[in-house]
Amino acid sequence: MNEYNFTNKYNFINKLYGYPIPFIKKVTVLLSRLIIEKPKRTCIIKTIYDFKMVVDPINDSSVQRDLYYWGVYEYGTLEYLKEHVQTSSVIYDIGANIGMYSLFFSKFSHKQTKIISFEPNPETSKLLAENIKLNSFNNIEIVELGVGDKNHTISFFSKKNLGESSFVESDNYEKKINLTVVKLDDWIEETQNPIPNLIKIDIEGLEYEALIGARKTIKNCKKLVLIVECNNTSKEELNKNKILLDLLQNEFGMKVYYGKYGKRVKSKLMEVRTYHDLPSYDNLICLKG
Repeated sequence: MNEYNFTNKYNFINKLYGYPIPFIKKVTVLLSRLIIEKPKRTCIIKTIYDFKMVVDPINDSSVQRDLYYWGVYEYGTLEYLKEHVQTSSVIYDIGANIGMYSLFFSKFSHKQTKIISFEPNPETSKLLAENIKLNSFNNIEIVELGVGDKNHTISFFSKKNLGESSFVESDNYEKKINLTVVKLDDWIEETQNPIPNLIKIDIEGLEYEALIGARKTIKNCKKLVLIVECNNTSKEELNKNKILLDLLQNEFGMKVYYGKYGKRVKSKLMEVRTYHDLPSYDNLICLKG
């Protein structure tokens, strides 16, 4: 398998993308395609954080293609989390995908920190395991379960382009996979795993359901950093996120923020006071204690 080290190019691209200049983001995206050679197959890349990852930028137009051309995924959120990772003893990565966040957590945490990576898709979790082994990280445990508001089985529709796989059925899916989903509260009680200090949730629009199933856990956390993906690109999603925000602020007692220039750029945190402040598409950074 070919291995690439584009670190200097990655650093240049990510720095350029962060400048608050009109059209710079579009220019940087085009530039990344020009200075990074076109991928031909699955390969190993060295990320901007010096750990390596196996990626398939041909068959995944989302996370893995971003990783190939940028050497990172959601750089702004990761940079904010760095100091919190160093003081966290238990981290849950819910929707771990192929491991960008989990590997980052392992890289910057203490050796005693326990990282639990939930990834129910067997194809994705296989690549996650390969990336953990590639870097000899010993404090990550993979749990092949989804997280939701009840214990049940849900259908997932896998496509050749992994970035287009979804819980919503379409005409051109390759195979239907039945995934096991658990309530986090029940799973923690049954397995006797410790309550986390840091949770990241990115699970295809089902973040609210995961939080409902983690009510007891989050209420029992005296101090918690919670990262939740928020997508308000439709009226239905906005209405759902209004309820999500109420849950975070009023029931969980959390302060809610987002990055001023989005999750790809390290930028000032902006507080979300009402649903009018919610970003259209970003990670919410929620703090308790």
